[in-house]
Amino acid sequence: MNLNINYRPEENQVGGYTNISLSDKTYLQKLEELPVESCDHIMISDCLNRVDQEEAVDILNKSCKMLAINGKISVQCLDLKYFCVSFLSGSIDNKSTNDIISNTKSILGIPEVKEILNSHQIGLVSHSIQNMNTLIDGVKNEVS
Repeated sequence: MNLNINYRPEENQVGGYTNISLSDKTYLQKLEELPVESCDHIMISDCLNRVDQEEAVDILNKSCKMLAINGKISVQCLDLKYFCVSFLSGSIDNKSTNDIISNTKSILGIPEVKEILNSHQIGLVSHSIQNMNTLIDGVKNEVS
């Protein structure tokens, strides 16, 4: 099974994936119904910053538990440092700045995301920044 977690049903839907939207009030129930280690690939697309901090951490932890051994996870989240640099340098316009700020409920720091992945034996494969988002890819390793 493949899982895609996004914020709204109309955003980032992926064919062939189970799509769960965080704007749906039953998303936690839907996540909890998925079997442990049942997902070969999990994509978390630009949504963790749109929920409360505790929820974001909970979603990430639950996702890591659902990831199968040798499964891949891709996490996309707002990079606050890059956003601030872009704002201060004037390379982001006021409308974009206001949109980002109004849609952001919390910020998970990149070190925190990496720490959560690591705590679930997920090794980092890549880390890049694109359009003020950090993209982190990892693979779940077998515990020896």
